[in-house]
Amino acid sequence: MSKGQSTKEMIIEKSADLFNIKGYTGCSLSDIMTATGLKKGGIYNHFSNKDEIALEAFKYSMALLEKKLADVTSAKETDKDRLIAILEFYRNYSANPVIEGGCPVLNTIVDADGTNPKLISLARQKTQRLLKMLEFIVIRGQKQGEFKTDIEPRSIALTIFSGIEGSLLLTKAFTDDKAVAAMIYCLESYLENHLYIGLSK
Repeated sequence: MSKGQSTKEMIIEKSADLFNIKGYTGCSLSDIMTATGLKKGGIYNHFSNKDEIALEAFKYSMALLEKKLADVTSAKETDKDRLIAILEFYRNYSANPVIEGGCPVLNTIVDADGTNPKLISLARQKTQRLLKMLEFIVIRGQKQGEFKTDIEPRSIALTIFSGIEGSLLLTKAFTDDKAVAAMIYCLESYLENHLYIGLSK
C-alpha cells in the first residue's frame, strides 16, 4: 500500500468515528484535522470536500457492521440460530459497538436527511441491504422447514429491524440499555410464537 493510500484510509477511519459521534453537521473539518494530525491541504490532497469524506467514512462504518453481522451468523448451522445471533449482537451493541457513537445506519439517516443527498441515498441503500439480509434468512428458513410459512418474510425483517433501530435510538435519549433489552426480549418472544417451528438443532 502506498503512503498516499495509507494516509487516505487513515483519514477515513478517523473520520468514521467523528461522523458517527458528532453527526454530519456537527463534525467539522477542524475536528478531522485534529483527529488525523493533518492540515487542511493534507486532507484535501485526498478528498474534494467534507461531503466526500463523510460518504467514504459511512461506507467504512457500514463495511464494519456488515462484516460483524456476517461473522456472527456464518458460524451458525440453522437460520433460527442466525436470527438469535443477530438479536444477541444487538443486545450487546452499546457495550461493544463496531464503531464509536452507536449504529451508523440510524445515526446517518437521522442526521443527514435534508443535508447531504448522496449520503442519505447511500444510507437508504444500506438499510435495504440489511433488510434483504434478514429477509433472506427467513425465506431460507421457511424453505428448510425451520420457520412457519404463513407469515411474510418482509414483515419479519421489518419488525426485527425497526424494533432494533428504534430501541437503539432510545439509548441516546436515556443513556442506558433498558430499551434495547426490552425490545430484544419482545422480539425473541415474537419470533418464538410467530415464526419458529420446533427447537434449534
